[in-house]
Amino acid sequence: MDKADIVFDCAPLFAERFLMNRECIRRRIPMIEAAVFGMEAQVTVILPGRTPCLACLYPEIPEQWKRQFPVLAAVPAFAAAVAALEGIKIFTGIGPSLAGALLYYDGSNMSFQRIPVARRPNCPACGAL
Repeated sequence: MDKADIVFDCAPLFAERFLMNRECIRRRIPMIEAAVFGMEAQVTVILPGRTPCLACLYPEIPEQWKRQFPVLAAVPAFAAAVAALEGIKIFTGIGPSLAGALLYYDGSNMSFQRIPVARRPNCPACGAL
């Protein structure tokens, strides 16, 4: 991670995701967070010190989040494509990124939501930045 300019987090377990989040905050490296569950996908851009981090969005690990959760291949492919586009936007400055917003996709009904997200001042991971 020492030479990384950006990190793409697609880890399946929250323990791994929280660790990556803390390291990106510590090193001030942007992180693209892409997650899937069933037919749902979520993507956001985390800019340490400027946007909410993963711990702001998820103060606790959701009970239903297990490694064995079912996923249809098209959903992670969609999340990966969005994450790649967000990385390109961060590097090139072309267009606004998802920094400060969470893109939520529900493949069961083909709906999209762009949800504003905010930092938690008392967040144990990024609250001191």
